[in-house]
Amino acid sequence: MADVDLAQPEVLGNPLSPRACVYVISAGTEAVKVGLARDPMGRLRALQTGHYHRLTLSHVIECDEREAAAIERAAHAVLKHKRLAGEWFAVKAEEAQAAIEQAVAYICARKSQAIREGGIIQCSIEKITRKGKEFAVIPFDDLQKLMEDAEMLADVKAYDAAKGRLERGEDELIPLEISERRLAGESTVKVWREHRGLTQEDLAKASAVSRSMIAAIEAGHKKGGIGTLKKLAGALKVDLENLA
Repeated sequence: MADVDLAQPEVLGNPLSPRACVYVISAGTEAVKVGLARDPMGRLRALQTGHYHRLTLSHVIECDEREAAAIERAAHAVLKHKRLAGEWFAVKAEEAQAAIEQAVAYICARKSQAIREGGIIQCSIEKITRKGKEFAVIPFDDLQKLMEDAEMLADVKAYDAAKGRLERGEDELIPLEISERRLAGESTVKVWREHRGLTQEDLAKASAVSRSMIAAIEAGHKKGGIGTLKKLAGALKVDLENLA
């Protein structure tokens, strides 16, 4: 079986939300798969197991889960006339990447529109009275659109809040190297420790967690309790959820 190529993810969106990746997997030069996965490298390996041609992970973007799903749907819509079957399209990897970039631009435009319009849409509302109380009845499609716009507006506000923290130096984007190593299954404690330029002894002194415990967590022999992970997160200057 041929080795598979791995791509580095491009990180987008709110860094605090649950993550997912939109990926492009190429089979030769004229067929690609545009899909969604939390572990695109694992998806690549699983596909390669039953695929005769060498597969290549040629493009990956990482963003929050809901936004990733919206980007995937929009990219599929851009490529719909060249669909082969399911998520496979008769295009080159460059065309698929361009479709994803177009999808990202579309999602960003929708967010901007949601901000300008305050997340409010026009819909038909019927007023009814039951037992002296008034109720508003709207078509289900309008209700669904309202819910989607409210969710998108919440994402925009979360993104703006995260961006503000980044600009004030209160938070940081997760580097691509860290995302790649996490997706490959490495210990998050080890990845962040090495990113901070610390030895296990340095981290032990800064966190008051024994070096042997740190070594066991990094080796996968122990998971570490919440109290231990909180100490390590504080010493590494990351949120607890980045280590859990």
